[in-house]
Amino acid sequence: MNIVEKEAQIVKKSLNVDNTILKALIKCLPVGIFIIDSNGKLLEVNSLVYNIWGEFQGIENIQQADKFQGWNSSSGELICGNDWALVRALHGEISYGEVIDILRFDGRKATILNSAAPILDDKNNIIGAVATISDITKIRDLEKELIQHKEILKNLIEMKTHKLININEKLSRKITINEQLTDKLRHMEQLNLIGQVAAGLGHEIRNPLTTVRGFLQIFQEDNNFQNYHPIFSTMISELDRANSIISEFLSLARVKEVNKAMVNLNEILSELSPLIQAHAHITSKNLEVILEDNLKDLYIDENEIRQLILNLCNNGIEAMGPNKTITLHTYTENNQVILKVKDEGSGIPKNILDNIGKPFLTTKENGTGLGLATCFSIADRNNAQINIETNSLGTSILVCFEE
Repeated sequence: MNIVEKEAQIVKKSLNVDNTILKALIKCLPVGIFIIDSNGKLLEVNSLVYNIWGEFQGIENIQQADKFQGWNSSSGELICGNDWALVRALHGEISYGEVIDILRFDGRKATILNSAAPILDDKNNIIGAVATISDITKIRDLEKELIQHKEILKNLIEMKTHKLININEKLSRKITINEQLTDKLRHMEQLNLIGQVAAGLGHEIRNPLTTVRGFLQIFQEDNNFQNYHPIFSTMISELDRANSIISEFLSLARVKEVNKAMVNLNEILSELSPLIQAHAHITSKNLEVILEDNLKDLYIDENEIRQLILNLCNNGIEAMGPNKTITLHTYTENNQVILKVKDEGSGIPKNILDNIGKPFLTTKENGTGLGLATCFSIADRNNAQINIETNSLGTSILVCFEE
């Protein structure tokens, strides 16, 4: 045997050893292995491939790849024969980690992780391709389960959060209502105290005042006291002012008799409009009246509501400068009949607004601080609530009558 023949035997033996090692390596790998030659012929398929796909017989060439059924896991698109990574690898494409949903040959569904690459010789010619597959069905099932649990947890958190928000809102409303009731109770106690004083002393004080006023009128008509006529006029004016304050005290009395009947608010406003217009005109102000058609009748004391309207209009007119407009507006909202008195003044300061309606609270030089307190008392007796909206452009007083 010559030297060339000996070297050929050594190479052949070496190749056989390498082939044996390769097959052993393929068998022990924890992934499925496909190996094909340049013509697509299956050269090697390890047992894990069958474990993943199931037993398939009669498939010897990758040209039969259409017998393998799979779908792109993210898009759901069907994978045709030439779309498989192993086929694409024969054209030089390398793919890694494609997630594919498959239909096994035994009819069961699974999910695989698929990768492939071309096999090159020492001159970079493609002489075959190799593909690896891993069964990730359990992992995908766990992912789906985790997503479901995450969604359930998210919905549970949202539900609990929403419930807590509702509880917090209800609690806040209860706190607000309690604060309002406390303020209203305190306010009513003040009005009740004033009412008791007014009811007990009002008539007794009025009688001597009326007598004194009568004598002053007699003296004013007597020419012997002509030099004192200006003084008498001043005294009569002050007595009238005192009588007005007593009237306001009586209006605050909780024991005051209320004569209610079904009355239309628009009719009251129509009758009072000329009087309010005259007051506004004298002070260079304007009046606008907007009345809703077919306004429902209210069960109220007409005389008290007249006094309430006049008080609110007088306050609004006095709060404005010349050429400004006071607006009277009636409308229905949320089953309530609402009277809105809007002025174009400079608004109510916050320190005053927080205590609005309390007796003796006034910003007027000669005010008694009983006008708005009287309005609140009248509203309460006539099943109405007064709300105030104010800013630098003006103030709106809303009297909301319940059905």
